[in-house]
Amino acid sequence: MRFTACILVALAISLPAYAQPLTVIPKPASIECGQGEFAMDANTTIRVVGWDRSLARSARVMAERLRIASGLPLPVRRGTGSEKNAVVCILEPWTRALGEEGYRLHVSPERVRITAKTARGAFYGLQTLAQMMPAPSVGGTGRRGDEESFAIPSVSITDFSRFPWRGMHLDVSRHFFPKEFVKTYIDMLAMHKMNTFHWHLADDQGWRIEIKKYPKLTSVGAWRVDRESADWDQRAPQQPGEQATYGGFYTQEDVREIVRYAAERHITIVPEIEMPAHCRAALSAYPELSCTGGPFT
Repeated sequence: MRFTACILVALAISLPAYAQPLTVIPKPASIECGQGEFAMDANTTIRVVGWDRSLARSARVMAERLRIASGLPLPVRRGTGSEKNAVVCILEPWTRALGEEGYRLHVSPERVRITAKTARGAFYGLQTLAQMMPAPSVGGTGRRGDEESFAIPSVSITDFSRFPWRGMHLDVSRHFFPKEFVKTYIDMLAMHKMNTFHWHLADDQGWRIEIKKYPKLTSVGAWRVDRESADWDQRAPQQPGEQATYGGFYTQEDVREIVRYAAERHITIVPEIEMPAHCRAALSAYPELSCTGGPFT
C-alpha cells in the first residue's frame, strides 16, 4: 500500500497543469487535451481572416481585454499572413455544424486557431481563450517563470450553445448602478457567453431613463429619501420637506453608449419599463396621470 501511495503521489506531482481538466464556463461541448503549450508573448498577434467588420471589432474588444490581463500589446492584423505565434480568427460562413454561435478552438505550440460561422462564434472562442490564460498569482503576474509570456495548454475545443436566450437581469430601479458598473456587468455577461441583458429601468422605487418630453420623470421620479439603513418593510414614508437624495438616472446618450457597448460584445439589451403597475416613480412626478391625483412619494 505504501508503494502504491508513493507511485500515485509521484504521478500527481509529475502531471503538468494542462493535463488537469480545464475550467471553462460554460462547459464546452467537447474538449480534447493535446501535448505542449502555446506561449503568448510580446510578439504574438491576433489575425482576422474574413471581410467582416464585426469580426474585426470583436477581435479588438478581446485584444483589449487580453492586454489588460497580460500586459502584452497583442496588435490586431487583418488578412492572411504568418500564423506562427498568432491567434488566428477565421470565418467559415458556409459551415452549418456549429450554428450561429458555435466555434472551434485549436491551440498548438505554434499558434491558436479559432474558426466559426459568424463573428459572434469567433468572439465566444476568444472568450474561452481568455479563460484559459493562467490567473495572476498572489504578488505575481501569472507569467511563465521570468519570461514575458503566458502558457496556454494545447487543446482542441468544439462548442456551441444549447439555449438561444442566455441572459441576466439587473434591477437599477430599486438601486441605481452607474454607467461604468453597467458596462462592467455587460463584460461579465460576455465572458460567460450570455447574449441578453435584461435592464430593469423603471419601477416604484425609481425611474432611471431620461425622457426629454417628461423631465420630471428623472428630476423627481429618479430620487427618493435615503432609507437604506432599514429593511424594506420597516421604512417610514417620505415626510413633507424631506429631501430626496438617493437615486440617479441615465441620460439618453448614456443609454446609447451602453447599447453600443453591449452590441460590440454581441449582447442584446431588453429594457423593462413597468406599466401600468409598479409605476409609483412616474406618478410621483406626474400625479395628474393617476386615478386619484396623488400625492405619491
